[in-house]
Amino acid sequence: MRAKVEAAFASRNARLGLGFDQRAWQIAAAAEFMLGRDVSLITGTGTGKSLWYLLCNMANLSGIIVVFSPLLSLMTDQVESPSFWDVKSCAISSETMKANPRLTRDVAHGDYQLVFMQPEFCSRSNADFIRMTAEDTALRSRIIGIVVDEAHLTHSWRSFRVQWGSIGAIRPFFPGVPIMTM
Repeated sequence: MRAKVEAAFASRNARLGLGFDQRAWQIAAAAEFMLGRDVSLITGTGTGKSLWYLLCNMANLSGIIVVFSPLLSLMTDQVESPSFWDVKSCAISSETMKANPRLTRDVAHGDYQLVFMQPEFCSRSNADFIRMTAEDTALRSRIIGIVVDEAHLTHSWRSFRVQWGSIGAIRPFFPGVPIMTM
């Protein structure tokens, strides 16, 4: 799997003429994740944590990775970065759903490889994501991984953002799908 991830990165990097170098830990994390293992990634700000899930998408173009992100501004930045690598991504939030009511349908049809969303979107009071994936087995089978970005906030923010503290409740809905915390 490691070789597949490295080859996918090298191919995309060369085709787009980017000249980036991947780090060994990024390749190792992506390979473990693609093998179906849960991974916890702890590293400093600006060290390239986001590249690891892009590596997974580069190695499995038909798969979807769902990234739970705590802040709208962070989601906006994260949606722009994958397009640099020629990976289609979108953000699902109450604001984007108002702007594009067909967004969940587009996700279900496989129009995106990375789907960034707020934890509130899959809370018990607004279970659209869980309902969408439960009703569409083809979509469910394309989800190759779930990422919890800024995972350290799941504990410290749970008092004022309850859904962020209970994000682990989605695990039973996706048996066998690896989860990465970072």
